[in-house]
Amino acid sequence: TKVPEDKHFRSKNIAAQQKVHDRHYRDYREVKSLELMTAVLLNDLVNKERLLPDYLRCKEPIASGGRVCVGNFNANGLKVNDDNDDNDNDNVGRALARNFCLLFILAS
Repeated sequence: TKVPEDKHFRSKNIAAQQKVHDRHYRDYREVKSLELMTAVLLNDLVNKERLLPDYLRCKEPIASGGRVCVGNFNANGLKVNDDNDDNDNDNVGRALARNFCLLFILAS
């Protein structure tokens, strides 16, 4: 199923991606690069499947004003790059994770 243009993150700079996030994905938070790398590498170890043929922008800013990007996972490994926030390439998406709350009930 094709995702409607207004609901996907590809070919959008960080400002346009933020609008999509705010409009359609409020229950999701930005992911840190370490979280994303851990999930992708564990998936490869357990399922023998390399996710992320393209890049995803993560939460962490870089000194030049862009974001850390993780992706392009292939036989040469998983890559971590910097990205300019104005970049609107079709191979740069955004890393999100669903927000959830853990509820602990203490029995007395």
